[in-house]
Order: sequence, then structure tokens, then C-alpha cells
Amino acid sequence: RVLDVLATLAKDTCVISTLHSPRSDVYPLFSTVVLVANGRVVFCGPAAGAVPRCEVAAGDRCPTHTNPSDFLLLCAMELGTRGEGIGDNDGVGRAGGGLSDNQGPAGGGGPILLSNSEAAAAPPTTIAPLPLVVVTTSSRQRQLKVNKQAPPAWRAYVILTHRALLNTFRQPALLLARALQVIFFALIISYFYAVVGFDQASVQNRAGAMFEWCALIFIGMLNAMSIFPAERDVFVRENLDGAYGPLPFLASYSSIETPFNGVCGLVFSVIMTYAVGMRGGLYAIFVRAYAVTACISVGESVAVAFCALVDHPGFALSLVSLNLAVLNILSGFVTVHMPPVIEAINMINPLHYMATIIANLEFYDTLHFKCHDADFGMPYTTTGASTLTNTSFNFTAAANSSSTYYLEEEACILDGNMALKRYGYQSCGACVGKLVMLAVYTAAYRFVAYLLLVWRTSK
Repeated sequence: RVLDVLATLAKDTCVISTLHSPRSDVYPLFSTVVLVANGRVVFCGPAAGAVPRCEVAAGDRCPTHTNPSDFLLLCAMELGTRGEGIGDNDGVGRAGGGLSDNQGPAGGGGPILLSNSEAAAAPPTTIAPLPLVVVTTSSRQRQLKVNKQAPPAWRAYVILTHRALLNTFRQPALLLARALQVIFFALIISYFYAVVGFDQASVQNRAGAMFEWCALIFIGMLNAMSIFPAERDVFVRENLDGAYGPLPFLASYSSIETPFNGVCGLVFSVIMTYAVGMRGGLYAIFVRAYAVTACISVGESVAVAFCALVDHPGFALSLVSLNLAVLNILSGFVTVHMPPVIEAINMINPLHYMATIIANLEFYDTLHFKCHDADFGMPYTTTGASTLTNTSFNFTAAANSSSTYYLEEEACILDGNMALKRYGYQSCGACVGKLVMLAVYTAAYRFVAYLLLVWRTSK
């Protein structure tokens, strides 16, 4: 599509394009072709006549189903290696002996063809080459990198952010995927857990819903895996050209990602309040949105980190999924008591802080649960006179009766503090320290991803 536009512009002006191997359907768009090998021009003339001349010069025909540009490149490389050109002795004739202002298509003359002797003796092309620096990698062949002055990081950040915004809104499918995954997940949770209520079953339902919130880290992973590998490949190529470094690239990516995550987290929090029946109020909505946004961001950071290490998206996805599954299990809702070593490692797990925050948010002090006869579970008999009293009933056991049933102490969860204790969480009130630690580790995970990108570019 781009070359079609350029071909249209070429009707009124001269368009010069440098391509290594254009596709067979693109080659006819060119009116003039210049072949250069070892710094010397071996052919300059109409594109339609390039293949026949190369066939004569190389003594071989271009196969029917071969891309003509590939055939021309092979011909130019062979002739350039031998120090030969396509000249008079090929029986076709020549129109000129070198590059000049009055020769070639632009000057009204015929195609410029160098004879064998002239091709060997001709100086290199008069176009001044760019200074080149050879860089090496451990897993690839040597590549050439243009030694040019890169723009300041802030300027590169502005340009990259503008380009990323354009690319985002030009791809509606990716835009909808990033925006709607969290919302659809919230609707699915609402279908299973609405409305939680205040009975004993609601205690487990609330804990189950909060555990599902921690799974939002996988949505962050999916967001990154759908976008970042392609962005990474472009970054690697442009970084090799010295255009910009990893800092403006990752800062630009984060600037596009974070607002999306924040808005999705806020919508998610509102749905949890009004559809599921979780704690309401502006404070609860914004704290829940903050925790959800951090969770999604951590998932993206882990995906970015492994994509910086591994080129293959499928392999990177497997590694990311494994690590995120471990982080999710260690959040605390399904692992109440863990070995001390795991507890120590869990201190660098952002989901540990997120789970503590949302558990204190939802199991607050003034939250009360009802306890009915049906909630007793497994009863047992007694022969003594006892009385069990709670918020919903009084039960008096008759003396010397072997058919009286009642529960042990704290068999029912009566308030938020008891629920926190049951799931192994400490009451921290507003949890300001946990909120700060969640922000610190969210930023730390993104910084680790940045360091891996720096390592990738240095290699």
C-alpha cells in the first residue's frame, strides 16, 4: 500500500527507495533499478530490462516462479565478487560509461551499463556512505549499526508515545481487547457471586471473589503478550540503528498501558460494589481500583521481563504463566499457613500485599455475619446443661440429655475480624503501609523489566 502511494507520487516527482528484496508484486512498480555490489554500480537502467541483461551477463535464466529482485541480487553479488559489470561484451550494447548528470532516465539517455574493465576500474559510488560501527551478538551474525546521534530521551519519549497512541487507535481489535477483558471478567465474577449477602456462606463467597481478583494478574499478562512482542521487535531494530534506548521505549509503553489499566480497574471496582455487593463508598471503590490496577500492571511487567529474555512468544508465555500461578497461589486465600522460607519469599510478592489490602477492605470491623441453625455444620452431643448465644439465636441444652446439639466456640464467623483471623490475615485498618509497599513492588517489577531490556540491548 505504501509503495502504491509512492508510485502514484512518482508520476510528478522523483522517488528514490532503497530496498533489499522487494516482493514480486512490488517490483513492477519501479521504473528504474540501480544494482550496487561491493560499493560499485553494476547496473542502472529500466526495471523491465534488468532481468534480461542479468540473464545474459550471468549466463543463466531467471526461473519462472522466482522473485525477479532475488535473481537480480544474486546476479549483482556474483558480478560484484568477480569485479565485473554488465557491459558491451554481452551483446546488448551500452549507453554510457558512468554516472553523470546527462545520462540515465533522469537525463534523457539510455541505461547506464559498465563494461567489464570499467566495472573493475570504476571508483566506488559517489554517494558518501554513512559511518558504520560493527556490533556483535552471541547468537546472531554481525550486524551494521548506523553511528548517528540519538535524540534526547525526553524527545524520543514524546515521539514514541505519539506513535504508540496512533498505533493503538489504528488497531480497534487490540484496543477493545485491552479495554474489555477486565470488564468482561468482572461480569463473569458478578454472575457467580452476586449477591454475596451476610450469612455464613457469604464469608467464603467474599474470600472466593477476592481470590479471583488476584487472577487479574493473568489479564495483565495477556494484554502484554498481545502487544509487547511486536513492539519489542521494532524497538530492537530501531535501537540497533541508534534511534533511542530502552528507557524512552518502556516509559512510552507504560504511559499508554497505565491509564487503560486505571480506568478498567475503576470500572471493575464499581461493578464489584453494585453487582456483587462488596463494600461500597468512594474510599472502598478507589482502594479496590488501586489494588486491581497494580495487579494488572504487575502481570504486564512479568510478561515484559520474560519477553525481553526470550524471543519466542509461546515459550515466553509458558514461563510467564508458571511464575504468575506461583504468585497467585502465594497471595494467601488458598494458603493460610506456609513454611517460613516461603513466607520470607512471599514478602516480595505484590499479590501478598494486594490480598492483605482487599481482605481488610472487605472484612472490615463493622461487618457482621448471621449464624443460623443450618450453619452449624457437624453437631455433637452433650450431657451437661450449656447455653450457646450469638447474634441470631439462643440455644439452651437440657440437663442430662444425650440428644442436644450445639457448636464449639467460634464455629460461626460473626464479624470481619473473625474472618480475617480465619484466613490468616492481620488487621491493619486503612493498611497505609501495605498500600505503599504495593506501589513500591509494582514499580520494582517494572524496573526489573527495564533492566532486562537494557541487558538485551547491550548483548
